[in-house]
Amino acid sequence: RLTFLQEDPDDTRPKFFVTDEAGVRWKIKLGSEAQTEVAATRLVWALGYFVDENYYLSRVRVENLPRLRRGAEFVLPDGTISGARIERDEKSTEKHRTWPWFHNPFDGTPELNGLRVVMALINNWDLTTENNSIHDRQGVAGAYLVGDLGATFGRVNGGWMPIRNNPQFYADAPFIRDVSSKTVTFTTRSCSIVLPVLYIFPHYYWQCTRSNRVVETIPLAHVAWVAGWLSRLSQEQIADAFRAAGYAPDQVATLARAVRDRIAALNGLPKPVAPRRGARRSQKSV
Repeated sequence: RLTFLQEDPDDTRPKFFVTDEAGVRWKIKLGSEAQTEVAATRLVWALGYFVDENYYLSRVRVENLPRLRRGAEFVLPDGTISGARIERDEKSTEKHRTWPWFHNPFDGTPELNGLRVVMALINNWDLTTENNSIHDRQGVAGAYLVGDLGATFGRVNGGWMPIRNNPQFYADAPFIRDVSSKTVTFTTRSCSIVLPVLYIFPHYYWQCTRSNRVVETIPLAHVAWVAGWLSRLSQEQIADAFRAAGYAPDQVATLARAVRDRIAALNGLPKPVAPRRGARRSQKSV
């Protein structure tokens, strides 16, 4: 049983807080990110990364629900809410800490660069520092995680703005942009399209360019490393991530096939060349 507490006026998406009968506090998100965030967290978690705890509810009733200032269109005449993501609100009891994609304790590791590949795999275009959280998770104090995975499974490049939660756009979207002998760059959103508004909204332009760096020039060896882990996921397991997010059967099939195709593309990349055994490094590389 969920009871309304208050709306969250600060977020860009309709959100509000509730408590359950055990007194646990949850945050409900409505709109296009409710499905994508649930599916994305399950794929990221399956690879061993920390994620927020959330679920998708196709229908949910909330007691004492007032008229919402945002998201009223998702409330049915009988007071039932349709299409809700419910997430355990641990931020209410923890000081919110963030971490940057670059210059952090995990720089240069296959685990961090593998996470960058996974962000490209799910077409996450909202790769800002504000979405990267540090929380206690699964008995680990100060676990690093990407805390908002809603801007995913849509189109990154093309059009005026990226699009989230569109299975067909996701399936048709280009994935790998460039491959060199040492690195891989994945398709990113175009920032040049916002140049006319650079002087009006400079923060948006710089945020766009910084986000793009996350999925650019990733070491080929680390791409191969995470591709090996991705290959262990069965088609059924991948499909389960989208079933858990309430997608229709035809959408589940489209999304799961697109993810599998992307994993195959990663495994089809040239294998990184291992250094010759006993070869001396140059002074410059040292």
